[in-house]
Amino acid sequence: MEVNCKMVTSEITALEQRIQNYLDNKFEFNTNIAKCEVIPAELDEQKNGIRVLIRAYRPGVLIGRKGGNIMRIAKKIETEFQTYPMFAVQSVDLMEMKQ
Repeated sequence: MEVNCKMVTSEITALEQRIQNYLDNKFEFNTNIAKCEVIPAELDEQKNGIRVLIRAYRPGVLIGRKGGNIMRIAKKIETEFQTYPMFAVQSVDLMEMKQ
């Protein structure tokens, strides 16, 4: 039986690795965002940019007032890495965070 779906590989491109390092540093050293309990981002390179999935206990703090925090992160990724980031932020409970 043939399945027509995108193969998910464990290989990470150089761009994805650089963006992941940037996000890890951003979430670790920003005290407001550190309170969000962020699960490391999942990155998926698309033809028109990069999709960034972030899971957080407090997504409102991560996104910021009027989307300010997430927009600053998006602008930095766009200018530094020359790719358009598409963010998806999911809310998770604390029990999921501990696993």
